[in-house]
Amino acid sequence: MVSIVTGGCGFIGSHLARRLVSNNEDVKIIDDLSKGDISRIKDVINSIEFFKVDIRNYTEIKSIFKDVDTVFHLAAQVSVFNSIEDPSYDASVNVLGTLNVLKAAYENNVKRFVYVSSAAIYGNPVKLPIDEDHPKNPLSPYGLSKYTGERYSMLFNALYELPVTAIRPFNVYGPGQNPDDEYAGVITKFVSRILKNQSPIVYGGSQTRDFVYVSDVVDGILLAAKVKDAVGNSFNIASGTEVTIEELAKIMIKISGKKLAIEYAPPRKGDIKQSVANITKAKQILGYSPKVSLEDGLREVFKYLETRLVE
Repeated sequence: MVSIVTGGCGFIGSHLARRLVSNNEDVKIIDDLSKGDISRIKDVINSIEFFKVDIRNYTEIKSIFKDVDTVFHLAAQVSVFNSIEDPSYDASVNVLGTLNVLKAAYENNVKRFVYVSSAAIYGNPVKLPIDEDHPKNPLSPYGLSKYTGERYSMLFNALYELPVTAIRPFNVYGPGQNPDDEYAGVITKFVSRILKNQSPIVYGGSQTRDFVYVSDVVDGILLAAKVKDAVGNSFNIASGTEVTIEELAKIMIKISGKKLAIEYAPPRKGDIKQSVANITKAKQILGYSPKVSLEDGLREVFKYLETRLVE
């Protein structure tokens, strides 16, 4: 089996690439390294083919897809802030770039295509938990471009019979995230501050999120590529568990063993109040089942960042 991972030097993509290598699959990675970090795959770099290519350049990517069985499309502009500052660039990567990847997959008769979408497509929830039929009302150009990419993917399934499945990860966390990135996530930022003996800053605190460990997301991605009935469908990939940001901070301080108090700040404008996924569809069709508890996952993030932040 030959697989392509676009955005394979990103946070989720690098975890997926390593899993594929461990499964003895032939892996090609496409990443222009504008945000991806090749050091994330240094342990498997000799076991994969790496192509430093921008997915917006169809001429450069089309030949890479020859004799490929499965495409995992994760390459994206992922910063909400940057999408607001420069929506044209966001669309060029997430929409036009996705079209290039779809076209290359179709023209090379790829057997399965997994599009990694985002829970950002839902916007403010009108009902909880959020299932796949929930209204789509993205709050940023990023959310809109990811949803547009998903719709184009499904159109390629309907019009050209490209076997497409889309997954919608919720708040993904785990080793490999950079706490300095705007889109790293609250968990990585909290761990970074705690390891520096600084109080985690909680904005509001009562807002809730559904945190899912990165290995569980990789499980969902791989199931999406294998299960026959997944074709033409979109799936939430999450833990299905709701936790407040205040509760999260308390758990993390407890794990650290440090005597720190939470620092509170006013809620940030535009923050979604509540978010938790309904993962029944993924359980029933994919056989998906999240395995890593929040506390166990948080301990792994602490271990990872301890070696990088604490001298």
